[in-house]
Amino acid sequence: MKKIAFLILILNLSWVSNDSYATNPISQETFVEIEKSKDKTGLLSKIKSSFKKAIDKVKIRQLAWIALIAGVLSLVGLILLSLGSAFLIAAAILAILADIFAIIVLRKTGKDRQTYKLSRRMAIWGLVTGLLTGLIPLLLLLLVIIAFGF
Repeated sequence: MKKIAFLILILNLSWVSNDSYATNPISQETFVEIEKSKDKTGLLSKIKSSFKKAIDKVKIRQLAWIALIAGVLSLVGLILLSLGSAFLIAAAILAILADIFAIIVLRKTGKDRQTYKLSRRMAIWGLVTGLLTGLIPLLLLLLVIIAFGF
């Protein structure tokens, strides 16, 4: 038992921390800057950096069309719910995509509303249809709860 306790004590004392990389304040600051400047290669970081770049007029128009089409298809999928539950899952995914793309278009075109008037209208309709796809089932559920008094 004493040998195990001694081994644990040695392991704890020999544990290396991040502070041991640099001993003086100048090199510690350099170390911190290097750690912050490491390239983030995660998927979300790549997506975020691609949207931070300037988007041209054609790309905005494409995103607006995608938002509008996804929103309309999500409503159609909700209407086709009587054919099977796979349509509900597809409708939910399309509604989320419509909302995301519409919000991206609206944020990117916020400063120059006149130039991107049509794209903004399509994005707004995509956002509305996507939100309606989510709200209609919630309202129906609320009506069922009220009707049956749960």
